[in-house]
Amino acid sequence: MTMIDFSTLSIDELNDLQKKAELEKESRKSTSIDRIRQLITAEAAAAGVDVDEVVSIWAVPRRKKANQKNKETVYRYQDPNNSSNKWTGKGRAPAWFADAINLGHTKESMKIAN
Repeated sequence: MTMIDFSTLSIDELNDLQKKAELEKESRKSTSIDRIRQLITAEAAAAGVDVDEVVSIWAVPRRKKANQKNKETVYRYQDPNNSSNKWTGKGRAPAWFADAINLGHTKESMKIAN
């Protein structure tokens, strides 16, 4: 394999080399996909199975876990000095919350009315 001294190349030459490398990567990927497609088709035919049936196994959408549902974030506390700072009350308290407590605000006084 020929080694290229990149330090001697101009920016245009480096850009050209990068484009050629990307094209080569895409070409190799396409060739690999075609080879895999041929292998799957041959194996399916040998087993007497329709290729679409085999491929449909991979097309099944995966279910989300129960705790990953699209939930709206519910904020419970708001910074008395900056209304854009909010906290759900879960996890570690943000710095603004601790600062407000140290300044005499109570947890209840920062609670957002729902």
